[in-house]
Amino acid sequence: IQMPTGSGKTRTCMEIVCETINETGKDVIWLANTEELCNQAFESFNEVWRFTGKKEALAINHLGNPDIPNIDTHSNTPKFHVCTIQSFNIEDINVKLSKLNTHIERIGLVVVDEAHISIARTYKKTITELTDEGAKLIGLTATPGRQLNSQTGQAENKELSDFYRNK
Repeated sequence: IQMPTGSGKTRTCMEIVCETINETGKDVIWLANTEELCNQAFESFNEVWRFTGKKEALAINHLGNPDIPNIDTHSNTPKFHVCTIQSFNIEDINVKLSKLNTHIERIGLVVVDEAHISIARTYKKTITELTDEGAKLIGLTATPGRQLNSQTGQAENKELSDFYRNK
């Protein structure tokens, strides 16, 4: 989703997030690279879910709570996880998912805020691993391309476009 800064990318995508949880019952992982973006996503989900939620769901902002204590790991309650993308690059992805009390098969959607950073080597690896079992992928950005007049910029733009399946 490419829209100008302040035009509602988060809110627009949150409708898709809530629909995904309502329709599939699967977990959603929202990845951002700043505290402000994580908090914005968490608050937006809670606001939208209040009006669109059709079932119980749990929203967790992992910025201040890296692990989820006291949650039944066998619960099928869908979860909306807000994490920094950097937190997934610290350890094995399955270890990280275990700390989130989810499994790769439970993930229905991965959202990357500031999607233009997705093609950085470590971020790309993380996102690819998270979507390997069929999770959908959405990227949000106000800056979908850089250096349009240079060969390097054109190559990066193509790589970003290809990573999001040219959508």
